[in-house]
Amino acid sequence: MPEIREANPEALLLAYQKVGGMREDGGENPSTGLRVGDAVEAFFLHDSGGNRLTYCDYEGVYAADPGNPGYQAAWLAAVSSRLQRDGFDGVRMDDVNTFPGHWRWWSSWPPWVPASWPPIWPWPPTWA
Repeated sequence: MPEIREANPEALLLAYQKVGGMREDGGENPSTGLRVGDAVEAFFLHDSGGNRLTYCDYEGVYAADPGNPGYQAAWLAAVSSRLQRDGFDGVRMDDVNTFPGHWRWWSSWPPWVPASWPPIWPWPPTWA
């Protein structure tokens, strides 16, 4: 980072952090705001059987509940600490979805999803 700042002092340096999912990765630099091991069960989304939802296209990523105020506070504390420690200017928050993208738990596509959208995952999911 010092090299980037020296070459371009006006550069805006953003850390990539996933909001909608949690995984165990990255050592001191995880790609998710919270690691699975740092989360309480209420921070995960669950199916009707109580099982944690996972991303269908990224192994080991569990769907988080970004609407949970406790999750929001824990995510913000963890990410803020890393941003300050590493000297980032801000964060690029990924997977704050209103689109089913990585996980699909609707019984059918919402009306706003284009009919031409190519389904690339098995549907309906086996847990539905």
